[in-house]
Amino acid sequence: MKNYKLIVLFLLLFFGLTILQSTIIQFIEIEGITPFLPIFVIIYISIMFNRNFGMFISFLLGLFFDLLTASNLGITSLGFVLISFFGFSLKKHIQTDNLPARLTIIVSILLFIFFVTTQFFSINYTISFGMFLLNVLFSTIYTLLIFLPFLFYEINFYIKDNE
Repeated sequence: MKNYKLIVLFLLLFFGLTILQSTIIQFIEIEGITPFLPIFVIIYISIMFNRNFGMFISFLLGLFFDLLTASNLGITSLGFVLISFFGFSLKKHIQTDNLPARLTIIVSILLFIFFVTTQFFSINYTISFGMFLLNVLFSTIYTLLIFLPFLFYEINFYIKDNE
């Protein structure tokens, strides 16, 4: 029963962040780069649940996001599925005693994978590889900077519950 409540909470949070992404977030754009907020829910799902369930939910939420925002159908789904696949693997392979550093590394890698995937398929072919890479890096860093306060809040909440 606890998992159903958590899944419903994640779905509501994803829906709210998707609406926020398509309306208000456009006002904090820096040089054409905006943070991508719905990805936070996908990263949490990929870390908290098993691989198959995470990939299935990520695919459905990606299709939902593409339909709601009228973007190219399937690109966000592909990015979300890759995040779920690699998130589950990275959770097992990156071992360190420092929980904030571990989660920051995992989130950074997952954001980079997502932005490479989505921007590769929505690229206009007149820009160079360097500009593509800079756009991906800046998008990753900007989204990570928005995500870090929430990440450390969750870590502190987790540590206080387990004391």
